Amino acid sequence: MIVIKMNAADITISAQKLRNVHQRLLGLDAAYKKIGTLVFQFVQRQFQSSGAHGGSPWAPLKPATLAWKRKHGYSAKPLIRTGHLRQAWDIDLGKNKVTVRSLVDYSGAHQHGTRHLPARPMLPTEAQARELAVRTLSAEVRDEIARTLSVSVR
Repeated sequence: MIVIKMNAADITISAQKLRNVHQRLLGLDAAYKKIGTLVFQFVQRQFQSSGAHGGSPWAPLKPATLAWKRKHGYSAKPLIRTGHLRQAWDIDLGKNKVTVRSLVDYSGAHQHGTRHLPARPMLPTEAQARELAVRTLSAEVRDEIARTLSVSVR
């Protein structure tokens, strides 16, 4: 049997600490920055693994495209020629949000595909991004409660 004994003063102090936790959790800039960094790292792993990191390897290049790239000394991997598409990503922190976006105007054609290009997603799916955000924010909330109340939270 677990017995917890608290008096009115303990309850008042705990309530104030929880209000402090609430106030600190309204500004989760560090957590959103971490989410942005994790999404950026996801994108980089997509390029390193030719899409396999996200669960589905990218469609291989057509033989003519592959021959052209080899002839001109470029990588045989899809979406890699100069490295510009891989490097041109921005993490923008806003109030209680983070945006990770490509600075290259043709990235959408590769992300979603066109009539002539197969989709080669660089960004996580909505479900993958949601899971990443929930995991990161849950850890931040858990850690903040533990720090504030000086308890172990699982």
